[in-house]
Amino acid sequence: EDDKGFRIGSEVKCKLEKSRFGTAGRYCNFRILWGTQQIGIRDEESWFDAIKKSKYMKVAGSWYTLEMPSGYTKKFQPSRWTKMIEEDDEFKKNIIELIDIEVVQKFDKREEEANSFYENEE
Repeated sequence: EDDKGFRIGSEVKCKLEKSRFGTAGRYCNFRILWGTQQIGIRDEESWFDAIKKSKYMKVAGSWYTLEMPSGYTKKFQPSRWTKMIEEDDEFKKNIIELIDIEVVQKFDKREEEANSFYENEE
């Protein structure tokens, strides 16, 4: 909603129904803005949800610290997430690497329990 209470977008939850890669049943959430000058899918916002529980993300109050295996470290607040992705190329590169670790590699290597990748049917 905007500052006057008007809806400016939608929160979307998607579930993959069919896949020849064995990934059917996986889901994701993202926002679509349609009532502002910034029309489009807010892809980078959903990245944070995908990695915030990673062992490479430390939480202290309202601050997160990204600590990558390579030694790269960056402290940030979620309210500045999108701006940091847009402005800090090294931060963005490390976030994409972490998404690969947490979403792609863990699924491929079956390093987590299956229910962490699939939503329970209701």
